[in-house]
Formats: sequence, C-alpha cells, structure tokens
Amino acid sequence: MKHPLSHRIRPLNTHRKHVGLSLLLLKEAHSTNSLLLDDHELLSQKGLVVLADRQTAGRGRKNRTWESGSNRHLFASAVLHPVLPQRLFPAITLLAGLSVFRALSALDIEGLSIKWPNDVLIQGKKVCGILCESKKVGNTLFMVLGIGLNIEGDASQFSCDLRDKVTTIHHETGKAVSRDILLDQILSELDMLITNAYDGKTASLFAEWERCSSSLGRKVRFEHEGMVMQGSISGLASSGTLLVKRDNAEVTEVLSGEIIYL
Repeated sequence: MKHPLSHRIRPLNTHRKHVGLSLLLLKEAHSTNSLLLDDHELLSQKGLVVLADRQTAGRGRKNRTWESGSNRHLFASAVLHPVLPQRLFPAITLLAGLSVFRALSALDIEGLSIKWPNDVLIQGKKVCGILCESKKVGNTLFMVLGIGLNIEGDASQFSCDLRDKVTTIHHETGKAVSRDILLDQILSELDMLITNAYDGKTASLFAEWERCSSSLGRKVRFEHEGMVMQGSISGLASSGTLLVKRDNAEVTEVLSGEIIYL
C-alpha cells in the first residue's frame, strides 16, 4: 500500500548527495521532527525534507517548546542517513548551524553569529534554532535535523518573556526574504558541509565554526563526571564536542549535558 503522503513528495535537487533530495510540503504539522521520527516509511527516504507552513507543537532541545510566532517562518526537518563516523555525530548540529550562517551571510545580514550548541543569532538575538535527533530502526540509525528560522514580522508575535531574546530576518534587515529560496540555500550549504566532513575536512569546518561563533571566551557553568564546574569556552575538539578551559586552567571536553552561560 502506498504511503498516504507519497503523492505529495516531489524531487527537490537530485544532484545533492546527502540532504534535500526530495520535499514534502505540508500546510500544518505538529512537529516536523516528530512527524519523521514517528513514520518509518518517511524516515527511510534518504534526503527527504519536510516543510510545514505552520507548526503547532514545535520542540527545541531538552523537549522545550519551540515558540513559532504568528507569521510566516521556516519550519523544516531533514532526514539524514548517517554518513559520518559515530564519533562525529555531535558535529551534525554544528554543520547545520554553519549552513544557516552561510545562507544568511549571503543576504548581507550584519551581526550574525553562532551560539553553542544550536542557535544562530542576529545582533545577539536568536533568529534560528536547530534540533538534531536520532532513531534506530532495526540495524539502521536515522537522524532527523530540524530547523526553525524566524523570517517575517517582529518580536511582538512572541510571548513577553522572549521578546528581548528573539528576532526575525525582516525586523533586523527590512528585507523580504523568500522562505523557499532560503531553505534551498541552506540545504545546498548543508549538503556541501556534510560532503566535506565525510571527506575528512572537519578541522577546517570546525575552525570556520569557531570564527563565526559568539561563544568562544564566554564564561559557562556545566556538569562533568557528576561535578558542577565553571570555565570559559575555548573551542571545539576534533569530534566537534565543546572544549571548556576551567578556572584551574585544565581543559575539559564537554560531551553532553546543559551549558549555562554566566
């Protein structure tokens, strides 16, 4: 039996290798990430991207709610069939952030930066969030990469506690930006970055991420081996995990857990 949504999937760019090969466009989704993770047939389609005009239950890291605002933004999730060694899985979120940074840089947007681990900022305010999740089906590990990018309107569409923390492309630049063209640019950049990482060029990609990041040098608190520690972010390890120089001058690789900026 055919999948009920199969007739709505169309080719997007078959010249890409890893991501953005086909597109499923929906009027509404509760969460584009959850839609893919809960549907093994869609999940098995290499390079599929789900794009929703509206998202009603978007999620961020740690199952936080992703507030979608009231105007037209970009809500998309891409299927990734892992092409990188497992030790480089932490790098996928970084590469996604870098792809958004590159695409927005092409629009001559000033004040762009990347904040560890999954935000892209304009003038210090969040314009994009990224969520990478994985699911194993049989012996195959699938990854889903979600991108939420604020395009239209201003901060008044968000709740009061977020209005001084988030922004939109239009509010910061006054430019009208095509969601579909921007998504295509992000996917092309991401496909190129994943290809370069697969070819062993992670060191130069991580160096680019560090140049684009506003996190280096920031004071943070984090948990490591059951202890709460403080230090300042010094860069990325060879796997893409975070390096923090602690107050005693020792450098710790932060593998997981929450980073709290001080």
